[in-house]
Amino acid sequence: MHYTKLSVAGCAALMFGLIACSGEDGADGTNGTNGLNGTSCEVKSLKTGDGYKVLCGGDSVGVLLNGKTGATGKTGATGAQGKKGDTGKTGESCTVKQVTDGYDVYCGNDKVGQLRNGVAGESCTTEKATDGILVKCAGEDPVKISNGVSCEAKAYSKEGRDGLQVTCGDADPVYLWNGTKGDKGDDCTANEFTDKDTGKKGFKVSCAGEVVGTVWNGDDGENGVSCVSKDNEDGTVTVTCGDANPVTIYKAMCGEDSYDPEFKFCVLGKLYDKCDGKTFTVNREYCNDGVVATLCNEVEFDKKGNPTKIVGFRGTTKKEFCWNGIITKKCAGEEFGVNQYCGKTMDGKADSVWTYCDEDKMAQLQTAYNNIGIDLLASSSSTGGVSSSSAGFFGNLIGEKLVAYELGPVQEFYSTLEVLKESCTDDATVRCGLVVYDAKKEFCDERDETIYGYTIINNLKVMTENLAFVYKLPVVNTKKDDDGKIIEKSLEITNSRLAFEEDAFENFDAGEGKGRYYTWNSAMGVGDLRKDLSENGELKDQKLVSIDTVFGACPEGWRLPSQLELEDLKTMAAEAQEGFANLNDEQDPEKVINFNVQFLGYHDGTKVKELNKKAFFWSYDEIITGNDDKQAYGLVIKGADESDVTSNSKKFAFTIRCVQDTRN
Repeated sequence: MHYTKLSVAGCAALMFGLIACSGEDGADGTNGTNGLNGTSCEVKSLKTGDGYKVLCGGDSVGVLLNGKTGATGKTGATGAQGKKGDTGKTGESCTVKQVTDGYDVYCGNDKVGQLRNGVAGESCTTEKATDGILVKCAGEDPVKISNGVSCEAKAYSKEGRDGLQVTCGDADPVYLWNGTKGDKGDDCTANEFTDKDTGKKGFKVSCAGEVVGTVWNGDDGENGVSCVSKDNEDGTVTVTCGDANPVTIYKAMCGEDSYDPEFKFCVLGKLYDKCDGKTFTVNREYCNDGVVATLCNEVEFDKKGNPTKIVGFRGTTKKEFCWNGIITKKCAGEEFGVNQYCGKTMDGKADSVWTYCDEDKMAQLQTAYNNIGIDLLASSSSTGGVSSSSAGFFGNLIGEKLVAYELGPVQEFYSTLEVLKESCTDDATVRCGLVVYDAKKEFCDERDETIYGYTIINNLKVMTENLAFVYKLPVVNTKKDDDGKIIEKSLEITNSRLAFEEDAFENFDAGEGKGRYYTWNSAMGVGDLRKDLSENGELKDQKLVSIDTVFGACPEGWRLPSQLELEDLKTMAAEAQEGFANLNDEQDPEKVINFNVQFLGYHDGTKVKELNKKAFFWSYDEIITGNDDKQAYGLVIKGADESDVTSNSKKFAFTIRCVQDTRN
């Protein structure tokens, strides 16, 4: 019996037993013509369950409905095998060829189409409209882009159905109903299968116990053509695939120029280099060594600080900032506000930010700012020279126009400010940072700008509050020999300032307003390289700023009391009627001296002990017996007038009251 070619539908009909075939021996078939590359096919169950859809190359080519079981046909005689047809030719590849206004597309040697370049768009402008944006392009009628309306969605139920009611503006509501759960489909399995006659492999698909079809493995496709790309570093990339002509791809366009958005950005048809990968406001900012700096009025000053010339606009450096529209040097590395200026610390050794006027005298400061057109009560965006980059149609790439100052008003501005340094504040006030304090009974620890109260006892200034400074050791660099032994230590210094370790050195927080606990070594600075350098006369060679030369917990010029000074304090408290709450002053019997004792106990390195029972204060005197140097004297207060000076382990952490000799 000869084989006869059947269509896809005919083959499927045979597969599922829809028809029975019996026939006579067929004549030998002639060789088939070269066939086109076939597409793979698959079958999918219909949702109704009464058949299957056949998809070839993604397209539906037919539907196979489940047929009724037909009668078994007679077995036909085996026909002679037909001759094998010739292998079909491989399909031809397609290429593109650049022409004047685009690309011609060729498949084989035949031109099958053309891709044309788009034409340059017209220049357009935008302006605000009542309820949107009006876009005007040359030669075209204006187009209005209306503002969108907001929509609201809320749960909604009607006639047993649940869903959402969506209302947008004044439009009628739209309803989105919840879907219903569909019936569960049949479970399907796929088993490997090999046709015994052809050796072809695939999978038989069975659903609900019945074979519904066979998915055959496809033939290996031909190797694809490799492609390479080259970045031309001008905003274009050239792609070449096999022997085809290269294709140029544009990353982005600015007017008629291509560019790479990673390195440049476009504003109004002009290209700008990004600043360390960042865009900036082109008419108000400037890229200065990879840092976006504000364009600001540059003013030249004489040696006395008087303005002499308006130079023009330029960007600020890392050590400058734009103060009221004028390039100004930072003060100790910090920017300052409209009511501040850069002066000196109390010892005159370093820059420090000071305030012109108290808050109740700001009207005097406004007279100075009137010269340069700045209203101190207005927002920063309305001041004459202050930068504004409020987002517009071009985002933050174009800001408000810069305002150039004139020399006369600027001279008057600085002249008025100079007078305010003396007339706008009380001459008797001193400041700790920006905070005014009374130097007759308070002092400032400049290391962290903390103000402490003090009293004078027997010509000795004594703190009436516990020290709260977080004392840290400086970072130490070491140099070792070949055996790993440290042969040199040095401080890590940058611009005359020390680098410090992250953790506090053997001191612990006692709570808000209660100070800290310090071990004796922490209080005295034992283990601080600055102490060793000071004892060797080498600390001054480090050329540090004044506050960085202080080692130990106490502020500059202050120290721990001695054992004898604590003994005197103990005696005074014992003789005073109110003890430490009102110590007797021999020179002024009417004077109230309150030591402000807080019974905070001590810290053993893990937890606080004797809390609310005793108070402990260190002296600088240690106890050395033979090789034992682990003890030091401290004052232990047990009640209002009950105290003692005893030896204590240096490893325990006590509170601290620093002292200063008034006779020095």
